Amino acid sequence: MENLMLYILKVNGLLFVFYLAYYFLLRKETFFQSNRSFLLLGIATSFVLPLLSFTTIIWVDPEPFTNSYSYNTFPLSNFQDKTEVTTPFNWNKFVMSCYVMVSVFFLSKLAIELFSFFRIIRKGNKIKSEKIVLVETNESQNPFSFFNYLVINKNHFTPEELELILIHEKIHIQQKHSLDVLISKILCLLFWANPIIWLYRKAILENLEFIADKQTSAVTNKTYEYQKTLLKAVICSNQLSITNQFYQSLIKKRIVMLNTNPSSKKQLWKYSIALPLIVGFIFCFQIETIAQVKEQQKQSKPEVVQSQEKVELRIDKNSSDEEIKKQTVFLQEKYDITVKVSKIKRNTAHEIVALKIDYKDGKGNSGSSHVTGDEPIKPFIFFLNNTNGKRNMGFQTLSNTGKKPEVYVYHNDEDNDDEDVMAYSFSDSDEDMPAPPMPPAPPSFKGIKALPAPPSPPNFPKAPAVPSNLNNEKDMKKFEEKMAAFEMSMQKMQPQMEQFEKEMEKYEMQMEGFEPDMKAFEKEMEKFEKEMEVYQEKMMKKHQYAYEEKIEKMQDREAFMKERKEHQEEMMKAHKEVMEAHKMEMKARKEALKKQLEAEKKRMKAEMEREKAEQKRRAETLKKI
Repeated sequence: MENLMLYILKVNGLLFVFYLAYYFLLRKETFFQSNRSFLLLGIATSFVLPLLSFTTIIWVDPEPFTNSYSYNTFPLSNFQDKTEVTTPFNWNKFVMSCYVMVSVFFLSKLAIELFSFFRIIRKGNKIKSEKIVLVETNESQNPFSFFNYLVINKNHFTPEELELILIHEKIHIQQKHSLDVLISKILCLLFWANPIIWLYRKAILENLEFIADKQTSAVTNKTYEYQKTLLKAVICSNQLSITNQFYQSLIKKRIVMLNTNPSSKKQLWKYSIALPLIVGFIFCFQIETIAQVKEQQKQSKPEVVQSQEKVELRIDKNSSDEEIKKQTVFLQEKYDITVKVSKIKRNTAHEIVALKIDYKDGKGNSGSSHVTGDEPIKPFIFFLNNTNGKRNMGFQTLSNTGKKPEVYVYHNDEDNDDEDVMAYSFSDSDEDMPAPPMPPAPPSFKGIKALPAPPSPPNFPKAPAVPSNLNNEKDMKKFEEKMAAFEMSMQKMQPQMEQFEKEMEKYEMQMEGFEPDMKAFEKEMEKFEKEMEVYQEKMMKKHQYAYEEKIEKMQDREAFMKERKEHQEEMMKAHKEVMEAHKMEMKARKEALKKQLEAEKKRMKAEMEREKAEQKRRAETLKKI
């Protein structure tokens, strides 16, 4: 309810601001169409903008932490009031009910007006013309329009006056002014208690009439006669408020506006006044400030006394069965953790080379680890860290040199109080871990980019045109001179043609020089793939127990290396594709140049043969003459 009331207040406030801007800045201007858009935009903005909100966050320091709490519990019956509680009168609900009742009254009035309109339409004589329905009525009614209907009593007006009125009302219909009238009517229905709303509606109706008056006067060029028609319409008063009426008790204003000079375009700046008003409203009412507490750094946490306990079950290659059993019994009795060590295998020196450890505590947390191989095991530890009742359990495999261990964590209350978690890490310095092979470097493309561009074919001279009249000795003599010059030019071009062919052969040889590098790179890639297969087999053998028992929970390093291999193969494939594309491009370019050269040769050869044939024909013609 409070949110609704606040929304209504914001809508009314914005409508008030837009009306003041219109009244003091735009009311006397002749930008009627722009004024219509401004008033409608004011209604839309007033309803939409209060629904939008923007948030800003401010960070505040946390309150000092104190770990001393005092809880007192009292029976709920001690605080219950023995007397009867009376519910206060809800004034908000009463006021809202009254408001809605008045709105319903206006809604009923609107429905009655619609019924009256359709009654007039039903009784009148209807004539449809150009999507406009002209309704002739005998009632004492001023001319009006509502959407596509135009109602008029022809008995009250002369033919000239009827023509002006019809043009006026057609403008209302064509520009759909009935929508503006209905919107303003609904606006008054919703916010009838705000007097500005009624003024806002009046401004909309006035502006619509100004639009129709201006365009009617411009179309007919009969301003004086039109003003007389407006004055004649004053005598009628029975009107429907939902229609665009020819008379609306503002005749004086309409006549004044008809005789007002057009406003200067310099006054258009006044419409921009809406922008700072909207921005100001957003900053004042639509920005919500949210305070968030800064996260405390570890240094700022209060110092509390922690109880920490660490227990380890250590098994190395020389551990005896009796020692292992004694440690597992200790964990069972004191910490309710059942640790089972099984599948113990020893070599001829009685050293442990394989074992399996399973554990389970009273909370249902469990884990397992399996060590296999031919060599004696490294020191193997099952650890339990108990800090303030939170357990951290798992396995560690220490290297013989005391370096960073491999850690397998199967349960960690510190990070996750409700779920079992599993993680692992491999020692970077483990001497038994095989080194992955390095992929070969692809050949560089710098050499290809540095090659000179293929040579351009020489420009051949254009052969002279044969004269149209072979009997003209003067033209034939000039033609013979041009042909002799053309043949000499072609003979001079012969060395250039030979040089062009040599340069093309040289360029092709340079391109072929990169093929051995690509073949060598492909051989190295084949070698690298074989080495990766060997490496993969070693990794599978090294971590056989992880694949057998923890494949769904542990991210094996072999899988990482496999992914790395795939990435490297994709990279090599991409390099090869680039090289192939470059080779294909150069090959296509070479073929295109060859085709161009062959075509030019054929053209020149055909041109020469045609010229020789023409000369022969000309000579035979001269001989006959």
